[in-house]
Amino acid sequence: MASLRLTSAVFCLLCAFCALARAEDAPFVKVHEGKHWIWFARQDQYDAHKADIEALYDYADAAFDKLCDAWGLKPPGDQYALLVWDKTGGGFAAATSARHAANPSPLRTAYVAAYLEIGAPEDISAVLAAQVPGYDAAKVRGILRARQTWTALPANTPRRTTLQAAYLNGDYQASLR
Repeated sequence: MASLRLTSAVFCLLCAFCALARAEDAPFVKVHEGKHWIWFARQDQYDAHKADIEALYDYADAAFDKLCDAWGLKPPGDQYALLVWDKTGGGFAAATSARHAANPSPLRTAYVAAYLEIGAPEDISAVLAAQVPGYDAAKVRGILRARQTWTALPANTPRRTTLQAAYLNGDYQASLR
C-alpha cells in the first residue's frame, strides 16, 4: 500500500504542480528533509501519525531513485515537496520550483487529477481545486467520461484501439465526439 501511495505521489510530481506555497503556510510545518523529498504536514496530523510518516522517509527516497532508474526518467530537480495528507491517498507532491513557474501542462494536470479521482474512494475534486493551480474541473470530468467511453467498448476492437490511443496521447475529446 505504501508503494502505491508513493507511486501516486511520484506521478503527481512528474505530471502536475501542486500549490507548494500552501504547504509552507500555517498550519503546515516542515517535518523532514530527505534526499529527494521535503515533507510537510499539518502539525496535528504529523503528531497523530508520526511513526507511520517517519517510517516512509528512507523508503520514499529509495523508491524515487528506483522509479527514475527503471523508467528512464530525468526529473528537472533533485528535491521536491511532499504534502502529507491524512485522507486516503497519502499525499500530494510538487516541484519546489512551482512557486516560481506557471503550470507547464494544464492537460497533464487534468489527466493526473482524473487518475487521482479514479483511485480515490471519495470525491476529491474540492481538495484538488483548492490545491492544484489551474485545476479545470470540466476538463477532468471530460477525461473521466472519455475513459469510461473507450473502456466500455469490447476489447480488441478497432474503435476501442483508436479511442484508447487517442486518449493515451492526450486527445481525450476523440472519445467524446
